[in-house]
Amino acid sequence: MRPDRGRVGSRRPARHVSLGHGIHSIGAPLARLEASIALRVLLTRLPEMAWARPTEGVTRLPAGITRGPVRLPATFTPEKGSDVA
Repeated sequence: MRPDRGRVGSRRPARHVSLGHGIHSIGAPLARLEASIALRVLLTRLPEMAWARPTEGVTRLPAGITRGPVRLPATFTPEKGSDVA
């Protein structure tokens, strides 16, 4: 029996700060929730947002753990009175 099991701070320190992945990790679901909220707020505040160029020409990250565009430029008209330049 290990007396240190289940205690906060009982593990050796790791060289990373991550939430991990897998069936028992909150990392991926939390990231999806944060992205969903952020995009909803962004699109509500900037309804005229559009891609700055056709998405067919977008460079994508190599397949692997992380997928998606390297860069996805957008244009928008700031709301009056906002501090967005």
